[in-house]
Amino acid sequence: MRTAIQVLAGGLLGIWLLVAMTSPMMLGAPGASNRLSNLVTIIAVLSYPLVIGLVFYLLGWNLAWFSPRGLLLTTLAAPIVALFFYGRPTLNLLRGIANEGYSVKADAVYASGKKIAGADPQTFQALSNYYAKDAVRVYRYIGLGEIKIVENADPVSFEIVTQPIGQNELQFDARDKHRRYLAGKPLP
Repeated sequence: MRTAIQVLAGGLLGIWLLVAMTSPMMLGAPGASNRLSNLVTIIAVLSYPLVIGLVFYLLGWNLAWFSPRGLLLTTLAAPIVALFFYGRPTLNLLRGIANEGYSVKADAVYASGKKIAGADPQTFQALSNYYAKDAVRVYRYIGLGEIKIVENADPVSFEIVTQPIGQNELQFDARDKHRRYLAGKPLP
């Protein structure tokens, strides 16, 4: 029985790296990283080697060349890795900050969990997944929480433009009273 448990534990520990490498797929769907249960599940699943290490330590069993203490210390790396990759997004959600999209708190505005420097939370409006504005500036989301200010855009008149279906090429996606924009860049 002991040998069977050791073989099973060895196999589970052996596939942990594969589990760790595929864990981002659990967050592949839009909005998935904004669900606390998803992040807690990933952290728990990635931490399973520690449970194996604790059981072997408490039973005083070796696993291959690992002593019970050595196995426990080695498996401590699993939750550390899990928290390194998924700790910040989890803390964001606990603080009420979304990991995808815009979040407005009383003192700051965030895009995909990163603070937007200089954005005014009292007047901030998300216009689409890409554009947002406050009383002073227009912002363009460019990915991974990075925001660029749309230079010389008028926030009062700035609006998103949708074009009729069937048009092959998007000519522009936003405008204000002065110009049209495509991907945050003014068009001539």
